[in-house]
Amino acid sequence: MADIYREDPIDREEVGKYFPQIFDVFSNTAGGKYTFFINIKNDYAYWSDDTVEYFGLSGNRVFNPVKVWANKIHPLDRKMFLDNIEEVFSGRLEEHDLTYRITNRNDEYITCSCRGRVIYNDLGERLYFAGTLINHQNNVFIDPVTGLYNRTSLFSRLEELHRNKKKYYFLMTGLKHFFKVNYSYGYDFGNKILNTLADIWRDISDNNMVFRTEGTKAVMIFEMSKYTKEEVEEIYREVLDKFKKGVIVENHTVFLSFYACLYQSDNLDLDINTIYNCSIFAANKAKREEINEIFQVTDELFSGNKFLMEKLEHIRNCIPDNFKGFYLVYQPIVSAQSGELIGVETLIRWKDEAYGFVPPSEFIEWLEGDAVFYDLGNWIIRQAIRDTRKIVEKYPDMLININLAYPQLQNSNFNADLCKIMEAEGFNPKNFNLELTERCKFSNLETLKSSIAFFKSMGISSALDDFGTGYSALDLMMELQVDEIKIDKSFIKDIDEDCSRQSLLKAITVCADELGKKICVEGIETDIMADYLYNHFKVTKYQGYYFSKPLEKDNLIEWAVKNKEDFAK
Repeated sequence: MADIYREDPIDREEVGKYFPQIFDVFSNTAGGKYTFFINIKNDYAYWSDDTVEYFGLSGNRVFNPVKVWANKIHPLDRKMFLDNIEEVFSGRLEEHDLTYRITNRNDEYITCSCRGRVIYNDLGERLYFAGTLINHQNNVFIDPVTGLYNRTSLFSRLEELHRNKKKYYFLMTGLKHFFKVNYSYGYDFGNKILNTLADIWRDISDNNMVFRTEGTKAVMIFEMSKYTKEEVEEIYREVLDKFKKGVIVENHTVFLSFYACLYQSDNLDLDINTIYNCSIFAANKAKREEINEIFQVTDELFSGNKFLMEKLEHIRNCIPDNFKGFYLVYQPIVSAQSGELIGVETLIRWKDEAYGFVPPSEFIEWLEGDAVFYDLGNWIIRQAIRDTRKIVEKYPDMLININLAYPQLQNSNFNADLCKIMEAEGFNPKNFNLELTERCKFSNLETLKSSIAFFKSMGISSALDDFGTGYSALDLMMELQVDEIKIDKSFIKDIDEDCSRQSLLKAITVCADELGKKICVEGIETDIMADYLYNHFKVTKYQGYYFSKPLEKDNLIEWAVKNKEDFAK
């Protein structure tokens, strides 16, 4: 049998003759990826049919392809792309691996990741450059940073297991204090660590059962027919052992600490949303209480928090029930110079007869882990437009601040849905100011950049909320082209007495001012605090109980009228 393969089984002349057809076969089975092939010597590219169609290229064969492609790339990303390609073509880099924004045939910017390699002949001469391009807007099942399956895939797999009555272990893990890594080394560095961790999970577990859900959290599913509980726990300990000496990235050694929880699916009648959200609850408990061992999600944990779980599940089920019990309140934002009303922050509330008023701190983080939260986020935008329509008519320059959550930015339909809502409601985008909350900072940096670029293209303002609560804040202020920085109230506590806080706030406000960003300070409770901040720092706006508590829409209009009268005096 060995003699059969003595000669090269590939007829190279035949391959050359039928290259376009062979190329298209690979392209059509690439699973959401676009393929390309560049002849370096003759300076032409061969792109697959779907690539030509999606990106609006002139044809399959294009001469001077690097220039043609670069002209479609976002101006802020173009130099990065050209520098990287030059290094790859010159041999200084082995691989092209880059994420950037590029226009499709409709001149819409989408975020893509491109990977490719140079092919050499036996003499070491550069012949070809080939690779694939991943469109993150289309790939709804893959996490764009790690290449692991995402939360959408996780829920699909759980539904399949429950449908087929297959019991499993649900292991959720995360990294403690990872924001310090992003702050110290930058987001690209942090993503490389996440990729390293993802590779390890793939190696020691079933690759088809590893999922990245949010932030640094990952989930591994182990079928009970294949694994025992002890084996699952041993797999987790193997990971810990691999990281005992730290992980080396770009000649830096970084030490990581983990937290984890484990759920055993004895009851397959339990709703998968409940399983996921209870695991989030348990994982956060393990993280918060510095539990180093695997935290076991037991029946006692479910029953011990039965009332809370029932209440949260009830709130969750109100979303598909026409958002029953949800309503919005608005906290005024005023000019730091004059005290005049210039905006409001939209805040979600919920209450009903059974449970009364439930503060958002009890349900928002929990709901963000549920797929239905995306619908709630869109409802908030639509309802805020309707609630504030009259007041915006009286104050044409007023900004309606709306908090964006991590699941919204991660959803590939969000930009289109946002446009549809504004168009249907006849709302001017200039009156929107979308706030990126603390949890949004777990998003991929390129996703954040792409989202903000899209907002700007629509005329929508953006703000970085909760500034000062995370180590990554300064890095994000430099990286993201937001219009506004919102200083968290915890940052200004005892500001008139704390010299360190004074120095830091001065540096932040001066930097933001030079970058052309406005500064809004939250948590203003006294006139003394307002005057002190205005006299010592470059602040633009104030928000806090000194001016007003959050108000329902009718009370907001009354407050606005009174504010206007006071301002006129």
